[in-house]
Amino acid sequence: MNKLLEYLRGPFILIVLIVISRYLFPSKMTFLVEITTFSIYIIANDILYGYMGMVSFGQPFYLGVGAYTAAIYLAHIGHNPLIAIVLAIMMGFVIGGILGPAYIRLRGTISL
Repeated sequence: MNKLLEYLRGPFILIVLIVISRYLFPSKMTFLVEITTFSIYIIANDILYGYMGMVSFGQPFYLGVGAYTAAIYLAHIGHNPLIAIVLAIMMGFVIGGILGPAYIRLRGTISL
């Protein structure tokens, strides 16, 4: 039981700090959400590269495809952000289905 409390202490402190920062810095919440999002991304990369030896090529590529899809839709076709999000997810899914099998085979670092 003591080991479980020690294991959950870090996430509990993080959640408490996020809740406190919501009330102390209400105008900075988007920045805190960005920090949290990039922290999750870094944790995923650490797991992929550190434990599995795989370099993550897919995540930045799919993120870029989704961002470009949403930007092109919003700039030239429509102005509904929900449709842009759905299109970005769909394009990431389509490109992931096409290029994912090739990306999953890449291992280690590439040195030229």
